[in-house]
Amino acid sequence: MAGTPEVPEWTPEDLKVWRGRMGMTQAAAADALGISRRSYIDREKPEARISRETVLACLYLEQQAGRG
Repeated sequence: MAGTPEVPEWTPEDLKVWRGRMGMTQAAAADALGISRRSYIDREKPEARISRETVLACLYLEQQAGRG
């Protein structure tokens, strides 16, 4: 689709690194993303697939916090 921005693919490790940059606990990250703590924890498991929506939400939150 023309004009659609490229979204990087993230691994669970990328999600952990993002959380560290944001200075968040797993509970705080879950709250910021609007998901349960359990759902967030599942996303950090090595076999997890990080959705495009999660990546976009993380990048948005980082930008809003002035860290992106």
